[in-house]
Amino acid sequence: MVVDYQVMDDDVSRRMQESCKNAMAPPEIKLLPSNCVVPANFLNYEQRIRDMDVRPDDVWVCSFPKCGTTWTQEMVWLLGNNISFSGAKSLELYKRFPFLDFTGLWPENCTDIPDSISFIENLPSPRFIKSHLPPSLLPKQLFIVNPKIIYVHRNPKDAAVSYFHHFQLWNNYTGTLDEFLEAFVEDKLVFSPFWEHVLSFWELKGRENVLISSFEEMKHQDLSKVLKKTADFLGVTYTEEQEIEILDHLSFKSMKNNPMVNFENDIKEIGKENMAFIRNGEVEGWKKEMTPEIAEKFDIWTKEKLNESDFPSYLNKHIN
Repeated sequence: MVVDYQVMDDDVSRRMQESCKNAMAPPEIKLLPSNCVVPANFLNYEQRIRDMDVRPDDVWVCSFPKCGTTWTQEMVWLLGNNISFSGAKSLELYKRFPFLDFTGLWPENCTDIPDSISFIENLPSPRFIKSHLPPSLLPKQLFIVNPKIIYVHRNPKDAAVSYFHHFQLWNNYTGTLDEFLEAFVEDKLVFSPFWEHVLSFWELKGRENVLISSFEEMKHQDLSKVLKKTADFLGVTYTEEQEIEILDHLSFKSMKNNPMVNFENDIKEIGKENMAFIRNGEVEGWKKEMTPEIAEKFDIWTKEKLNESDFPSYLNKHIN
């Protein structure tokens, strides 16, 4: 099947492409009709992903990048694996809960990148699968077989700033923060468009097999409530003693210092020990890095995108 796409050759996209070298690929094409932005190499994997077999006992965690994905994955994996702290501490999360889209995010000439699709296809059940793709690019069987799907979203300002640091780490991004944020709000980064991504999953909220959560709920409100909500969704129970252990394991300090989730060894291998995959984990941390002018652009953009949606924007108190 020939996939229709548009090459991204506007000035903003070209600056992004020029600022990312010798690492994970930059935004290069826009798939149609979804408008999802991906590297060109993703075309080699798009159909394989769409045709992938889905199992009823799969558990999927989906999100736009930097919206609390890793945090949610670790929670879900523990709940789905008899709260095995020994298992969680003995194997990296990306092997326990692999990233479906991973292989297609690298340049085509990176021959040493493992095939994430084959890895997942060969896993025993139940499988735990992560993806940043919108619903229209996920396996066709996903919405027929109907396994458990957990979607986590986040304030786009915090997500954007976190994504900037992520791009510095994994994409060797050398451009400025303002240029990156401009690309984010113009929906010209990998996995953009942001609000279309969020709203496409929000539309699935009435399905019994779909749970919607947010970074803000986990961080700013009450992690124990999110844990209980997720456990109920997965049909899992735990004792009060286990809850205390789980919450400690999922605390920001524990996650940041846990080599099974923080990519510590991978970061050392690429010589970026001064950087971190899990950084601050803050709500409204964007205020420390985003200029008022850029913040206003985000607010206007968000208002436009949510104009006809019932999405309960957690941004309203920050928008005049």
